[in-house]
Amino acid sequence: MLKNLLYAIACSLILMMVLPCQQTFAQERDNSFPLSDFDFDSLLKDIVYHYDLNLNAGDPDFICEGFLTLSLDVPEGTEEIYFRRTPRPNRRIFNVIPISCNGESNLNISIDRVFANTFFKVTFFINGKGYTTSTYDVNTFISPEDLEILQSVSSVGEMVVKSPVIEMQSQSISIKCTSELNVSIHTLDGRTIYYNTIDKDTEISISPGIYILNAQNSDTSLSKKVIIR
Repeated sequence: MLKNLLYAIACSLILMMVLPCQQTFAQERDNSFPLSDFDFDSLLKDIVYHYDLNLNAGDPDFICEGFLTLSLDVPEGTEEIYFRRTPRPNRRIFNVIPISCNGESNLNISIDRVFANTFFKVTFFINGKGYTTSTYDVNTFISPEDLEILQSVSSVGEMVVKSPVIEMQSQSISIKCTSELNVSIHTLDGRTIYYNTIDKDTEISISPGIYILNAQNSDTSLSKKVIIR
């Protein structure tokens, strides 16, 4: 009798140890499967970029400004949604905008002050884990004609104006010339930060910002808004 009682107690203890382990394993498995294989890009729909061009903007990055609208299908159990954007493809730091889902199965969202060259993605948090879509380029939603304008204005390369060649580089302006050239550089509020007459290749160190460069001689008269990064 005692032997049977001890045997029953031992079996009960074994069951108490095994069952919680099985339950924990099931919970962990449910948290990671099958969402890890799910195509979250399929949840983003009707992406539209509404924009205007402002060719008078000082910085090419702000010549195109608008707002982005899209529709999101929300998976069951979603706790949080984050819209992430960055102004440059090589940046790893994203501006994060939380989106309230409130148990809705579908959301229509609008993000304002979206500029050209913006990259964005969406992260869904489900059961404490984050699942992120691919990264989208807002430029793919700009018309080819407007995109061509943006690219021509944004290109910082070599300008040839009769004799002198002017190049904007990182924190400097390089001027190549074979005759005398009067060069002045001004801030947007009119302050003169550089003035000199040069007659050979010259490199001018300058802090990052937006400036007006004037270059003049008997053959050339140039006034150009330049951007130093």
